[in-house]
Amino acid sequence: MKLSLTIFSFILWISSYGICEYYFADSVEDWWKLRMILYAVTYFLAMAANGFPGKSLALTFFNYLFLGIILEDITDRFFFDSRSWEWNDWIAIDLSLMAAGFITFKKRKKCQL
Repeated sequence: MKLSLTIFSFILWISSYGICEYYFADSVEDWWKLRMILYAVTYFLAMAANGFPGKSLALTFFNYLFLGIILEDITDRFFFDSRSWEWNDWIAIDLSLMAAGFITFKKRKKCQL
């Protein structure tokens, strides 16, 4: 259950822009309202997944990967004013994958399989 919630929130985070474009391509106000709703649902699912007792290696990996991509998105938006997919996003995903893998490796004794 925890892994499913984490993966679903990760997919929702990635696809929220496309969902908003699909439903409200012509209305900026409605587009942003839907985007904020999707953010709220995404954060809720991520926090719900972390609130369950026990940890697995897969859940730990996806939680840290999700956190890394969220931090990269925030950094892009606020510091570099970038709202589109660029080459630095690939670097950030690679760094997030490496960091999530490293942290999961370090926590493997505390986690269940």
